[in-house]
Amino acid sequence: MSPGGGNGLEFSLRSLIEPVSTLFFPSFCYVCGERQPQADLHVNVCRQCWSGIREIGDAVCFRCGIPIESTPEDLPDAYFCSRCRVKQVPYKMMRSLYRYETPLREMIRLFKFEGMLDLGCEFARRLAGWVAGIRGLRDADLVIPVPLHPLRRIERGFNQSRILARAVAGELGKPIPRHGALWELKRVRNTPPQSLLEPDDRRRNVRGAFEAVIPRLLRGKKVLLVDDVATTETTVRECARVLRRAGAEEVVVLTLARSLTAV
Repeated sequence: MSPGGGNGLEFSLRSLIEPVSTLFFPSFCYVCGERQPQADLHVNVCRQCWSGIREIGDAVCFRCGIPIESTPEDLPDAYFCSRCRVKQVPYKMMRSLYRYETPLREMIRLFKFEGMLDLGCEFARRLAGWVAGIRGLRDADLVIPVPLHPLRRIERGFNQSRILARAVAGELGKPIPRHGALWELKRVRNTPPQSLLEPDDRRRNVRGAFEAVIPRLLRGKKVLLVDDVATTETTVRECARVLRRAGAEEVVVLTLARSLTAV
């Protein structure tokens, strides 16, 4: 047999099998719904949809992480937007990797509500690799996810924020936030989803919804709080307030994405 004979046989078999498999198991993007060659899909999302997600970038307010009209070279080390110059928040700084917009919005929905954990793990990998380069976030003592109420967690089967937080903690060499860790937060009220509420109702919805499991384990600690999406920031602010009240020295916030229209 010639040196290339094996490869020729393999190609011949593949050329016969692939059309059949495509007929019975068609490949399509779960986000846009378009039929795609299997080679162009990554965790069931096409290249075009992946290329459509946008990072927030480096030119941001030091406190809230909202992008500003400038370039990184023009910014002082701690530039504060007009809102953060006058408004107090319980966290030291907040950073988000992506803009919460189409098609990312649909990807996160598939992860959270359709159980596409492979997609969530891909986001976790990307977030963890990104945060390692962010000064002020990588120095935390503990990585803590925003908790779900036990009933919501049973219904969903997982906490999407914990999947992100575990990857971040592993990348930074911090204690892995496993379910039941005594230095975490717990959700003591099963509140309606924030996405269904108006901004003022969101603040009332989460007030008193979180508690520290064992507050003394947080005393003097620098905490990196992780969530999937921030829209009005009400959830992460309430969690940060509870962490500070429990004795945390400092709270910094990390989210996979954030809305830039409700700030």
